Amino acid sequence: MRGEQLCNLLSNQSDKCNVSYSTYYECKNKILFLTKGFLKTTMPEILRKMRLNGNIILADFVDEPPNLLLIDEIDVLIASSIKSYIYYKIKWSEKPSFHITHHVDPRIAQFKIKKAFYGLKIGYFGETVNTKITNEISKYVDFTRVNCNESTDNEWMTKLNDYNCHYAIRQYKKHDGFKPFMKGFVAAHCDANIIVQRNESDALYYLGADYPFLIDDNAPETEILTMLHRVQESYGDADWKHGLDVMREVKERSSNTFVLNEFLQVIESL
Repeated sequence: MRGEQLCNLLSNQSDKCNVSYSTYYECKNKILFLTKGFLKTTMPEILRKMRLNGNIILADFVDEPPNLLLIDEIDVLIASSIKSYIYYKIKWSEKPSFHITHHVDPRIAQFKIKKAFYGLKIGYFGETVNTKITNEISKYVDFTRVNCNESTDNEWMTKLNDYNCHYAIRQYKKHDGFKPFMKGFVAAHCDANIIVQRNESDALYYLGADYPFLIDDNAPETEILTMLHRVQESYGDADWKHGLDVMREVKERSSNTFVLNEFLQVIESL
């Protein structure tokens, strides 16, 4: 997504810079935005050669821990989350770093239709191993598995229109890095509220501490069920409407225009 999709987004929306996506890396005198996939397999010697060819190296590790062997050969660190941006600024204070918000898959907008709701509909979209599911929780939430390793999988996007609240409770793993607030962005672009742990990703930065449907990070099933019942009871009331107001702001802060402006600010600073 941060490779070809982001490149297409930038190319279609701006004439201020010439952006192209390529697997060819023997360029000269260019600004090179290196993706997570490329950074996973490259070597310091390759990045050094790129720099010797007059290129400026921008590295976007997304949610992967930065490869320490590559750091010295990177000119600029790109963060896809606010938490990773703060981490980069502290850990490598001598190296320029910038935050570029992770865009929402543009295919979602293609499937979006305006739908009237007459009650609460809660859905989860993602790898089911990454969330908390029990028989009782499943009475409130519909779970749609998304194959994150298959970029052509878009069937789940057609189901987004059926829900006005997204369940985004994460089952934490030891290797989880700084993840962009993707589930929050998707919910916002679907005009939906979200149920999420307060310290999950950048939730607090975008939603604020007073967002009504935040839950403790390690909440047991009983607390999750209490929250699900609360959301059900609050449907249409002041808390629900406040939540939607916040999500409209999140939608704006993750819009294509917003992402484009962040990208251009990075380029103009080099």
